[in-house]
Amino acid sequence: MLSSISYYGVSLLAILLHKSTHCSAAEDTVFVQFNVQLSPGWDPTSFMLEVNPSWAPIGAERFLDLVDNHPEFWSGVRFFRVIEGFMAQFGIAGDPVVAAEWKQKKIVDDEVKASNLRGYISYATSGEDTRRTQMFINLDDNKNLDSQGFSPFGKVVDDDMDIVDQIYSGYGEGAPKGDGPSQRLIQNEGNVYLEQEFPNLSYIISVKRVPKDVMDDVTKGVTNNVETLDEVRTISKGESTRLGISWASSSSSFGGPVYSIFLVLFIIRK
Repeated sequence: MLSSISYYGVSLLAILLHKSTHCSAAEDTVFVQFNVQLSPGWDPTSFMLEVNPSWAPIGAERFLDLVDNHPEFWSGVRFFRVIEGFMAQFGIAGDPVVAAEWKQKKIVDDEVKASNLRGYISYATSGEDTRRTQMFINLDDNKNLDSQGFSPFGKVVDDDMDIVDQIYSGYGEGAPKGDGPSQRLIQNEGNVYLEQEFPNLSYIISVKRVPKDVMDDVTKGVTNNVETLDEVRTISKGESTRLGISWASSSSSFGGPVYSIFLVLFIIRK
């Protein structure tokens, strides 16, 4: 089954499709992969975030610092406030010691250059210049947030919103307004509190920057990076899945090559 392709396979496919239709990505664009557990008992999956530092340089720098230098921050981070048709909020470390450390590290606001459209990601705030590590993915167009100073620094890649839409939203608004988790208790007690009181929350397993050489190969249509481009293998539930990726090129009226993707999926049942 296609669903048996693990983290890297699904997100790599999303990047390939994205690049095939968006050939002129900004030079400073960075891709970051989120490996997530959507629900207990489900297979882990992933979605890809396209970070655009030109939109919000200060916010992007903080995010990429967390990705590149602080893996301990991300492990087990819950999507603790998910409101259907609005947004999915996360970014409090599951370890209260780590959470307390980052709570002290505020960053100043960025100018709002991009709009809070569906799939775009911004920081949550409690007022002017109070951004820390909490952020949210817009589940719908929320342009009204633009005038309130919420500055997007990236967006979920294309079809990966199908994954984001499956983030658990059953607990709704957080306390005290709703029946969902209390941010104060998350901050003080971490995942011990969340696992006991809100066991169905989706959470992050890990995040990682997609290597530049991989993205360069994808952009150019080069398939000699065997480990990541030529084929992706995974074994899940007794099945071996191979995803073959090939490229074809033709000239375009714009004076450059146009790349197309041919995908061949083989299922070998054991």
